[in-house]
Amino acid sequence: MFSFEYFKLLLMKAYKETDITMSYEEVEGIFEHYFDVFEETFGEHHKNIKLETIKNIIEKLSFCEHSSGRWFDLEIDDYKILIDQHFKTRYDNCDYSISHFMSGYIRANRLYETIY
Repeated sequence: MFSFEYFKLLLMKAYKETDITMSYEEVEGIFEHYFDVFEETFGEHHKNIKLETIKNIIEKLSFCEHSSGRWFDLEIDDYKILIDQHFKTRYDNCDYSISHFMSGYIRANRLYETIY
């Protein structure tokens, strides 16, 4: 069973082990919004995430790459829009985990859909 309080302990540890310009509160807010929308959409909690996965996600939060090779800087304010768009998008064989959201060109594609 997913516990956001336990997750925050892992998140703090992971945050301290990464080099990111966003504050801990901003990073926590991104995860919290993601988990809230996940639960609203599916009526269940997000699956548990390992410490290494959390670190990998944190390290990618400030940028994303598009399939064209173009890189985009991302700000805290971009994430609410990207997350909301992610859950409006239908994928084949997708569990909508935050790991999926952070993988490949998912965020860049959602960025193009919402901002460009």
